This record gives sequence, C-alpha cells and structure tokens, in this order.
Amino acid sequence: MRLYSLWLLTFCLIMPSLLLAQPHKTVKKRSMHLFEQFEVLADNDTVRDGAYQKRSIKERKLFEEGQYKANKRVGVWTFYSASEQPELVYDYDTRQVKSSSRGSSASSVAQVQEGDSVVAMVLDDGPVYLASSAQVYGIIARTVRLPASLQRNGVNFVSFKVMATVSANGTRYRVISSNQDKELLKSCREAVDLAFKDVDWVPARYRDQPVTATYLFEDVTLQGYIRPR
Repeated sequence: MRLYSLWLLTFCLIMPSLLLAQPHKTVKKRSMHLFEQFEVLADNDTVRDGAYQKRSIKERKLFEEGQYKANKRVGVWTFYSASEQPELVYDYDTRQVKSSSRGSSASSVAQVQEGDSVVAMVLDDGPVYLASSAQVYGIIARTVRLPASLQRNGVNFVSFKVMATVSANGTRYRVISSNQDKELLKSCREAVDLAFKDVDWVPARYRDQPVTATYLFEDVTLQGYIRPR
C-alpha cells in the first residue's frame, strides 16, 4: 500500500509537467557559409526552443552551441575556435563571461567622459563579441576579393583591419585598409556586414557601468594572383 501511494504521488508530480511539455521538431538551415541545426515547437516553427548548434557549411566545424527558450538564448553558450576548442563561454542568464581564451591580440580602448573631457581609461571588462572568431574571420576571408583593377596596376597584396565601436546602444564597424581603392573598401564593408550579421556584443564596463569602447581585430590579408606572361 505504501509503495502504491509513493508511485501515485510521483505520478501526480510528474504528470502536469508532461502535459505542459510541448512537442518539438529539429530544423536544419543552410546558408552560403553556415549550417545551423536547432529545435522549434512542433506546431510553430518560428519559435526556437531547445538545443542549437552552428557549424561551418563545408567542414562542419562546430562554431557555437547552446539552448533557446521561446526564441531567447538562455543558459550557458560555448563558442569555439578554429580547432574546435572552447574559446568563449558566456552565460546569457547572468550576462557574464565565464571563461575566454581569446587573449589580448585584439586591443580595447575605452572612451570615458570625465568632466568636460573624454579620456582613455583602464576597463574593468572589455567589449566581447558573442560569436566564434573562426566564423567571423572565415566569412570575411572568403568574401573579400582583391579587385582585378588593383592587380592590373601591380597591387597584389593588401591588408586591412576591422574596428568595432561598441556601446550600450549598439555597434558600429569601420574598415581600416592599407589601400583606399573604392571597390576594395566596398567589398570589405560588405564582408564585415555579412560576418557580423546577428552577432551580439557585451559592452565594456568601467566602474561597473557600461561604457563606449573600441575593439580592434587582427589583420586580414588579401593576396592576388599574378598570371604568368
């Protein structure tokens, strides 16, 4: 009798959650550069709810993984390097970086208002982009092309950087190139827009307040092809 009562109590506790749980289905989505796999509600495929993974389209290298709840990222997400090692671990519930192996290759400079002046200050935390560096750099490298007009003029090597200005209101991107050719700059900006589409940032903090800061990415190099005569 006691065993039956225990079973009945367990059934009564579990049954409501089973009744409330909604069935899911898995969606696979492909684009030019990315492969995504995620769960949605079975009766509404516009609502992401459950496990999510993003990979490269060709090699299927893992870029990021985590969980959605009603179209919102929740819990701990992991972003991976080109070697598929954890590069950044971020908790969307607490809005905190749990770990990062990106190092200091990209510099961060804060612009903080002190009285009537804007001065550079040492940050409590620098700005952080919530994406795999392999994804960002990979899309840029595969998208930008060295214009044929430059190569015809003997220019077969160009480098450029991306600088992001991050604030609590959003992020602006600037291309800093070793060559000011208009066609090249247009190609670079289009590649940057594509690489950072839907990428969120965590603003820098100074004295526990969000502040505007810049994040400078590493050089991207473009090599042309010289046709033999």
